[in-house]
Amino acid sequence: MVNHTHQLVLRTLLDMGRANELLELRSLAKRIGTSCTCTLDVLGVLEGAGLVDADRVRLTMAGLAVAASSSHRAGARRRVSARSRRHAA
Repeated sequence: MVNHTHQLVLRTLLDMGRANELLELRSLAKRIGTSCTCTLDVLGVLEGAGLVDADRVRLTMAGLAVAASSSHRAGARRRVSARSRRHAA
């Protein structure tokens, strides 16, 4: 099961990859606001689920699909929320 922290790591890896940012443990931990140890633990869980390659700090194809899907849903929620605020005003 992928929890909120796992989703955050997947989306952050996707965002960092899209921005051509350095993908390594320290930069990922800093970006998500956790320790390297915690980030490494999450990467291990995600690797066990087949979603990341923890050694390379990269998404697998399955991880890419999950991250892109969750990122798309989050973006859609933000757009709907913004539209709702405009109509309420």
